[in-house]
Amino acid sequence: MDAIETYKHAGLTIEIHADEGPESPRSWDNAGKLVIYSRHGDSHMEVNELDMTFRPDDYPGWDELEANVLECYPKAELLPVYRYEHSNVAYNTTGFSCPWDSGRVGFILCTKETMLHEWGKKIITRKVREQARACMSSEVETYSQWANGEVYGYIVKDEHGEDMPGDYHDSCWGFYGDMDYVKGEAESAASSIAERWFKSAESRAAAEEQQRQEEAGQQRLAI
Repeated sequence: MDAIETYKHAGLTIEIHADEGPESPRSWDNAGKLVIYSRHGDSHMEVNELDMTFRPDDYPGWDELEANVLECYPKAELLPVYRYEHSNVAYNTTGFSCPWDSGRVGFILCTKETMLHEWGKKIITRKVREQARACMSSEVETYSQWANGEVYGYIVKDEHGEDMPGDYHDSCWGFYGDMDYVKGEAESAASSIAERWFKSAESRAAAEEQQRQEEAGQQRLAI
């Protein structure tokens, strides 16, 4: 597996890799319920967390579909989901500027019960709805990162780019979207390992030198 980026930090080698088997964020404990219709036909659902059986083609437009959904889930909060697909794929809740390669493909919904449990007490206020919308928007962004392969990991190697032995080995995976964050975590790990690694190397060198001197002294006594 080739690294996306390799560089030095604290005297050690850091490799940044694409995570080739990341967990879908839709398996997490999400606040929103995501529904995404396939662009190849509404009979197939890419994601269907509400078990919707009706299709956008059954309605004059998305407004009518939303109205039906909200009849089934009264007082829920709902955001549209859009997809941009060219060489890669991306999703958001606000839409894309390109009218040819993008369009609406679904929605994400937070039920009344979830809002009350996560952010409310007894009533759903405007602030609670704002929090739900922000949370759902973030969840769609994370799903977009996963769908587009923007999930990363790091490996810390020695100063020569070779695998670290035993207790010095460190790698971590499952960083979604933020390359700066995974680099920061990798550099923090490298700094911690380097302190122990180079101190250990100095100790080994000192022990080897002491042994060499003792052997040289024994040779002189033998003469």
